[in-house]
This record gives sequence, C-alpha cells and structure tokens, in this order.
Amino acid sequence: MKRLIIFEILRKIKSRPEVLRKVKIIAFISLVGFVLVGALTIWAGVSAFKYVVATTNQAVMSPQIKNQVQNMQSELKQIQLQPLSCWNKAQSLLALQPWLEKAALDNLRNLKVACLDSLPAVCEGDECTQMKKTMNTAEGGSL
Repeated sequence: MKRLIIFEILRKIKSRPEVLRKVKIIAFISLVGFVLVGALTIWAGVSAFKYVVATTNQAVMSPQIKNQVQNMQSELKQIQLQPLSCWNKAQSLLALQPWLEKAALDNLRNLKVACLDSLPAVCEGDECTQMKKTMNTAEGGSL
C-alpha cells in the first residue's frame, strides 16, 4: 500500500516538469547542507581534540607539574603498605561494635598503623610510638 502511494507521488511529480525541477533543487540544497554541516562538525571535533592535546602537553611539560609529580612519587615510595594486616584491620572496623567501644581517633590510629607503618604501635594511654614519628610534636598537628 505504501509503495503504491510513493509510486503515485513520483508519477505526479514526473508529469509536471516545474515541480520536478523544484524537487531536484530542494534535494540538491539539502544534500549540500548535509555535507557542509557534517564537514563543520568533523572540523570542530578535530580542532577541539588538537586544542586539548596541545593544552595537556603544555601542562605536562611545565616545571611545576614535573615537581609535583616527583614529590608525589617520592612520597609514595616512602609509604610502606602492609596489605594483610591492613585488610584484616579494615574488615574488623566494618562492624559497629569497635566504633562504640573505642574512640574514633583510636580506631583510625590503629588502621593507620596497620596500613602504613612497618612496626606495630606501642601505645601507652593516648600516645603511640609510631604516631610520634609522624606527628609534629611542637605544634601537635600532623606533617
């Protein structure tokens, strides 16, 4: 049924040459517009990609970023992870009971000691020997 309608429309257009000419002009302008919009879209995408690459390259080559990356690498090398004890301590802190029995700061200190320090902490009251190494004693804040 739909084919019959399309063929009927095509037959009527072909029978009238002025309508056929207008349809050809509209089709040609539509095709040119479609190609032009597609080309502009591709050009804009390539230009945006080149801009991002150039900006990123300039940022990576800047001395400030290089210094920050080197500082981060040296800090990461100093951290000694102990995955097994860290994992066990993290699993034990997932329950609600340790947070109710102990102070939150004690739990966080124990997790830090388990994950980042190589020796177990010797704690007497509120002071731990491992924490003294990482705390600034003059100001009381962490380094």
